[in-house]
Amino acid sequence: RIFGVNLKLLEEAYGASSNNRIWLVISPTKDSNLVGELELPPFAAFRQMTTRKKSSKTVEVVCSPRQGMKGHSITVSLECKVSLIEGHPHVELNIRPRLIVRNNLFVNLLVTTPMQGTCSKSMVRNEDKGTSVHSVSPFDVIEVFHAGSSVAFAFKCADIPIGGNRTGWNKLGWIDIPLTLKSRLKENIHCSFPFLTASGEASKFAGGCDFFLVEEGDGISESDISSDCIDSGTRTISLYVNNLGVDHTGDILFESWDMNQQYASLDISETTGRQNFTFSSFSSSLHKRRITILPKADSFLRVIHLSMDGIEGFRRSEPFCIDEVAFCEGGVESSPILWEDSTESGYFAYRKFSSSNQSEIHVIPEFVVFNGGDSKVRITVQRCSASVVEEGK
Repeated sequence: RIFGVNLKLLEEAYGASSNNRIWLVISPTKDSNLVGELELPPFAAFRQMTTRKKSSKTVEVVCSPRQGMKGHSITVSLECKVSLIEGHPHVELNIRPRLIVRNNLFVNLLVTTPMQGTCSKSMVRNEDKGTSVHSVSPFDVIEVFHAGSSVAFAFKCADIPIGGNRTGWNKLGWIDIPLTLKSRLKENIHCSFPFLTASGEASKFAGGCDFFLVEEGDGISESDISSDCIDSGTRTISLYVNNLGVDHTGDILFESWDMNQQYASLDISETTGRQNFTFSSFSSSLHKRRITILPKADSFLRVIHLSMDGIEGFRRSEPFCIDEVAFCEGGVESSPILWEDSTESGYFAYRKFSSSNQSEIHVIPEFVVFNGGDSKVRITVQRCSASVVEEGK
């Protein structure tokens, strides 16, 4: 998608006359029936671009079906970079999508759109419904070449939860994203995967797994507003979580807690009518742990302990605010988690930022026993049954 324009070819094309008009013809390799044209500026304009603070400009080129051919038009973003090499302008053209949608949610997604001109590593076209469905892994992208002024998407978590509630398509329905060269999201778009009832319908009382869409990079400068092209690369919209829960124990789930609730024994708050719910827990190949999409930092949570003992082994923690969990690397600085009766649970929590600069809440046990020997080790804890730890475990 990057190619250079040979200087001698340009000089021959422009010739001695500055009035010669040079056109660049663009045709996608996957659909040669589509063609777009771009008129190059006068040769002197390339040299003038090298004297500016930003020696690149971005324009959009519409590729339409050739005469007599049928099909859907697409639009590509073409960035022109100019640099001086031995006093001569070197022109580099970068053909890119109009928009990139990136999955930063740590879970696999299904993304559907009724628009043409979207691409990903895994896409299936549903001609009956007139939609395209993309399967997007964590940190993978969808490239948008749609020729319209906006593109609409709907999102769904593709992973089946191993604990907690199932989720459906995002609550807002189609999420419309502007595509014009100078458009940007005015603010973050907050969304949620709603929890489903046993019949597969979105719950009226329970919430969901919250996420939001963010436009990466800087906004449009004042000089770009009045120009036919802008100083910018490819626009990127990323999907982020507010907080991510990471379970190092394999025994707990996260539960919402309404701080306005009057009685701990009630399932529904008398003041808000909102039901406390168990968040979905997913198996993560990235973290090698169970993960949970959690709400904003000012939300209150409880930890639910699960065991093979049924109801007798089921316990809830005291509610705690995400914002109050210590930022650290674990260890003695971690925040203790207490049971409902204020006794010690043996669990601790700490917060850290992930590689994608997102907040993670890690729940860890009080200590971990590692057998670094060459044989099995039997461990007996007072008033508890014995456990066998395999070598290297």
